[in-house]
Amino acid sequence: MLAHNNKNLFVKYFVGKAPKKTQTPAAVRDGKLWEDDSVEFHFHAPGGKQQNQYIFNSAGAIYDSRNTQASWNGGTTVKSAVGKNFWTLEATIPLDDLGGKDMLTGQDCKAEFCISIHDRSTIHYYHWGNYTGRTYKARDIIRFNTDDSYFQLDADPLKLNTGNLQISGKGDLKGKKVQASITPDGYSP
Repeated sequence: MLAHNNKNLFVKYFVGKAPKKTQTPAAVRDGKLWEDDSVEFHFHAPGGKQQNQYIFNSAGAIYDSRNTQASWNGGTTVKSAVGKNFWTLEATIPLDDLGGKDMLTGQDCKAEFCISIHDRSTIHYYHWGNYTGRTYKARDIIRFNTDDSYFQLDADPLKLNTGNLQISGKGDLKGKKVQASITPDGYSP
């Protein structure tokens, strides 16, 4: 799920497997979360001058960096839950950490959404956008509109499979729910 209001971007992940590898506890900031089962969100502000990376694990630990500098810590908060055969993570990222609502509104920003699952000696990478080697690069367009009840997410092309994805909502979305799922071919929870 991806949504926003005047102040925050909300990113929610559902991982259809229980975490097998979680070494970094929630209390550790900017640890080596890429060594855990984790989810990632990459964001490039308009013009590519500011690049944010967020990695989260099932314990709720946060790694965040700006322009590859892990010493930067934003105001992101998370909630995580682990079930028998799944885990979820909800991140609240202040729009000010991404450049501010005024700068983001109506501009083409770029985003990438990733999941890394460790399975014995193999790491499985599931991603939305451009994947080059073991690093992710934000490529797909995300736009913030001036109307707070509007949400749009575009992907061109969607790398999980061929084709395009576009989700939009207009008008008053209060009390309404929009949900979409994307599952790679051959994936089975």
